[in-house]
Amino acid sequence: WHAQEPVFSADFHASGRVATCGADNTVKIWRLETSPEGVVQAKFLSSLNFHQKHVNCVRFSPDGSMLASASDDGFVFLWQLSTTGAEQPSFGMQDDEVPNVEHWVRVKAVNAHKQDIYDLAWAGDSDHIATGASDNQVAVRKLSANKVVQQMHEHTNFVQGIAWDPLGEYLATQSSDRTVRVYRNKRKSPGLSSSLSPSVSVRSPHFAWKHTVKHRHVVPLEWWGTAEEAAAHEPLSSRHALFHPAHLYTFVRRLAWSPEGEVLLVPAAIYQAAHDSPPLNATYAFYRGCLDKPGLQLPCGDSASVAVRFSPVKYSLREEYSTPWPSPWLNAGHRWVFAVATETEVILYDTQTPHAIGRVAGMHLASVTDLAWAKDGSALFVTSLDGYCSV
Repeated sequence: WHAQEPVFSADFHASGRVATCGADNTVKIWRLETSPEGVVQAKFLSSLNFHQKHVNCVRFSPDGSMLASASDDGFVFLWQLSTTGAEQPSFGMQDDEVPNVEHWVRVKAVNAHKQDIYDLAWAGDSDHIATGASDNQVAVRKLSANKVVQQMHEHTNFVQGIAWDPLGEYLATQSSDRTVRVYRNKRKSPGLSSSLSPSVSVRSPHFAWKHTVKHRHVVPLEWWGTAEEAAAHEPLSSRHALFHPAHLYTFVRRLAWSPEGEVLLVPAAIYQAAHDSPPLNATYAFYRGCLDKPGLQLPCGDSASVAVRFSPVKYSLREEYSTPWPSPWLNAGHRWVFAVATETEVILYDTQTPHAIGRVAGMHLASVTDLAWAKDGSALFVTSLDGYCSV
């Protein structure tokens, strides 16, 4: 995939193309093809080679017109598929490399940060992009004006995950400082764009801090009151951190909103049921109406979760789950399916049941780094530090 170097990220385009990036400083474009026997193969289409350091994240814009890639060199590059269709050698290609089938053009180079960029997120209008980096900052840029419209400096360690609310109201960030910060767009109005009704926004968003999620109160197992009551009766109550510390094995913590913005899922979580119970690895679900505290914890086994990704397909509720769960934990009249990546496995959940509906382990020899769903939900793409990808 990337000269046997670690693969850090992947994303699907509506056309079926897949973009990947990795430690070989390149972005590559592929097409997945399925044989009559059901074997999936990746066909190489193009190598995009302008970055000077590791490329950590790739994401297609919501309207599908551009691909953004973010790198340790501090740049975000924007790419478009050439309409000429001419086969041209990619800049920097070696003589022994496979020639490009498609020609992708770098249309913009954005010097977004002075240090490594770990994650990026598009706004619904495909004209704004947010990035998080090792300079502890979040930057929001308006692409058509080629300017930074806002910078957030509240995190005290690397910003390793960023998720733009599909309704355009919130921006959520996650850092190795063990916090999740939720910012609210003060200019959000019915006339502003979202990924559910995309159009070019006249005004840029302006985000104001709303919540910092870091701790929760826990009580001893023998305590029968509420956590709020215990908080007023020290030393019965104690606080525990909700997220893993900075020395977690991964450099990303990729959180995700559901496709219609009902819930925010956050990886790298620690759940402790009571003051004297052991901490467990988890992924937290934050309901849109209560973003200051987790509403549900999803167990993740022996390894911390590092990334979450929703299938874009809306599924009907399953009747066989009518008991003991008479209604979904996300009461939306339908269910979403999503994948959670940990160091050792990929766990599948849906929003109807609070337990896993499937899990795949033993695929990779090193940690999973990112997940990507096909637009029709038919395939899940998995990238890993071992230099391989799984479908």
